[in-house]
Amino acid sequence: MPRHYNKSYITFPRIISLNSSSMSRRAVTPSLEASQQSHIDDLVQRNRTHEQTIRRLKDELAQEKNRAKTVVQDIQTKLHAEKREWREACDTLQSCHRIHQLRLHVELEKQRSGQLAEQDLLRKEKVAALQREFAITKFQIQESLLERQILELEDKVAELEQLRDEERQASKARILELAAHVGMQEKRLKASEEARVNLELTGRAKWAAQDERRNPNFLRVFHRQTRAYDLTTRRGTLQTR
Repeated sequence: MPRHYNKSYITFPRIISLNSSSMSRRAVTPSLEASQQSHIDDLVQRNRTHEQTIRRLKDELAQEKNRAKTVVQDIQTKLHAEKREWREACDTLQSCHRIHQLRLHVELEKQRSGQLAEQDLLRKEKVAALQREFAITKFQIQESLLERQILELEDKVAELEQLRDEERQASKARILELAAHVGMQEKRLKASEEARVNLELTGRAKWAAQDERRNPNFLRVFHRQTRAYDLTTRRGTLQTR
């Protein structure tokens, strides 16, 4: 720190010049001269001390300036380092903030994906429900159509059964009619056969009466042939029936 000196110490050359001029003008005693000389020596010594002090102070000031420069440089270096650290910390903080934002974005996308998956599941369930309703409606429509077809088929079956009964009755009537016609034909055939047989028998009887006169054994042969002819005729009639 700078020191404060008395002004009397700084103006000593002038005092010395004044004293020397006054001493030259008048005579001084040896004791006074000795005291003045000692005072001058003291002032010279003080001047040297002050010069040394000033030199030392200048050296200290230069050292302080150098130290201050060094301290300022150190402070600036530390400030730059701190700025760099703060910049890196800010960059790191921004990176962490970005990472956090990205994580939040990822979580949000996951939630959206989950919502979309739930919506897709609900849509599939709705589609399945609509398909079930469609299948049920289709089955009901098919069931109603089948019931209608069944009713129509039952009506047709009833009509066919009625036609079959009518045809059966007509067939029975036709069969009875044919049976009656066949009976009449058989009767007619039988009557015609009997008439033919009687005619043949009558002719043979006549022929036998004529031949009996010629051959006595002819009557036995005639009766045998007539019996065989009757059996053959009956068998043919039974097979025809």
